[in-house]
Amino acid sequence: MLPKHYRSNGSKIFLIQGINLKEGARVNISFAFHSTNVFKFNDDNYLCFYTKTPLLVDDVIPILKKENKIHVSPSQVMHCNFDNSFGTKDKDSQKDTVVFYAWHISESIIDDFLQLVYGLARVKAEMHCFYCKITTEERTWHSLIPLLRLFDVDIAFNLDEIPAVYVEDISDTISDDNVSKYFNRNADGIVQIRRDLNHDHDRRYAFEFEDQEKADAFLNEFQDFLIKDTLLNVKPMINDDIFDQAKKTEINIANLDLSPLDRHELRVELEEKYGPIYHLRLYREDSGKCSANVIFFNHKDGLRAIYDKDYEVSFIRTKLWMFNLPPETTEQEIIEYFPSKIRPVSVKICPEEEKSTWWAIVQFNTSKLNDVEQAEQELNNEDRDMIGSFLPFGYIPYHGGHFTRQNIYKRMCVNYMKNNSIFIEKTTDVTVEKVIFLLESNGIDGIRFMHCFPKEKGKQHNFEVTVVSLRDEDDKRKALRALQDESIEGEDIEVREFEKDVFKRRLFFPRKNYKKPDDE
Repeated sequence: MLPKHYRSNGSKIFLIQGINLKEGARVNISFAFHSTNVFKFNDDNYLCFYTKTPLLVDDVIPILKKENKIHVSPSQVMHCNFDNSFGTKDKDSQKDTVVFYAWHISESIIDDFLQLVYGLARVKAEMHCFYCKITTEERTWHSLIPLLRLFDVDIAFNLDEIPAVYVEDISDTISDDNVSKYFNRNADGIVQIRRDLNHDHDRRYAFEFEDQEKADAFLNEFQDFLIKDTLLNVKPMINDDIFDQAKKTEINIANLDLSPLDRHELRVELEEKYGPIYHLRLYREDSGKCSANVIFFNHKDGLRAIYDKDYEVSFIRTKLWMFNLPPETTEQEIIEYFPSKIRPVSVKICPEEEKSTWWAIVQFNTSKLNDVEQAEQELNNEDRDMIGSFLPFGYIPYHGGHFTRQNIYKRMCVNYMKNNSIFIEKTTDVTVEKVIFLLESNGIDGIRFMHCFPKEKGKQHNFEVTVVSLRDEDDKRKALRALQDESIEGEDIEVREFEKDVFKRRLFFPRKNYKKPDDE
């Protein structure tokens, strides 16, 4: 039984080390607000739970013994309380999640640490080279942070609080071991160096430092530093929201009479004119001249730089990717779809016939961002006009938000598929036009949405499925009756109502397997 009086000096978070239960065991603790399954950490089994009221260790041990038959000694019990020193939430905020970062994770415990955070309920953990981004519910973040602190990791609510930098463009002729040896010998305060295996484009390393002062000193000394005929590109930590804004105003400077090794001179000139630069890279053009890609820390600096009279400057992120388009769509049709004031300057349609989908790269004016931003607003409207027989088609902004847009589109598709939908199976190798012809020839013209899911590799008896969402229940019943015993090109088809299994199939997004067109 719990003590009747309130333990003002008690704790709410308890971690029992060396518990005599199997890994994965579930313990029903009556006085706990939440408890984890038993998990393994550094060869010991642990149980963590949060209590409803503050308790002393002397309260917890007899209750566990009586109610759960768990025998533990005081030396096995670690405990702490809610820690309010990590920030507060705005009461008017609509957000129901909190994001923070765990770093300074020892190499010897990183696998066990990830096993812990991946196994916790109501927690999403993403490992990024040397730090872990943790997203949790607002009601539990105060209790989660002390738990992680028990495992000797540091916590930050902003990435720029972490004393670290990323180093890019290290010559391929230098091995990983020699990278570590060189910088540990020539730089002060390095705690650890890790190769960023999540960065596919080039070699990138994360350097973690003892404090921010040493991280800043490293950036000042090694930015644009020449090693083996290659200039280093050093990037400090930057908060996600700031970077999302900054990359929208990424600019390209063309026809520079420079070589790629003149990067530092260009950096100094641009920073004196506009402000600090987060990313700068020079490329050799076919003409023999160079072009530069630039991202300023402050997105307003990028907006000012576009008017530079000394250079040929254009915005880079002025494209949209539209997908799930009808096969008969033309480039001119897409151009004229947008209001006349913001029409694209060019469109390239990219058919993916093997995936039964068509998509397009839509280029807007590169001298301003207003056009592409207004185009996004138009496309965000779920009641927008359709193109051909499909609604809604999807889009992905080139400036980022890729996965956010994917998730929005997925939810939109699921909502359409849940309502008044039929599923036509065994449509493998059948074109979308033939499916539309079959529907229209049976008097079915109230199509609100259509999507073709291709056959999934490695699965037996798995057919391509075409999903058709109709205007109302009457249209759906009419379609089910009309398409019974129908066939396409002599092949029988099967028509059924909504099935949850269809949601397990993947929607197509062009960027995942995108092969750059020759003239793009």
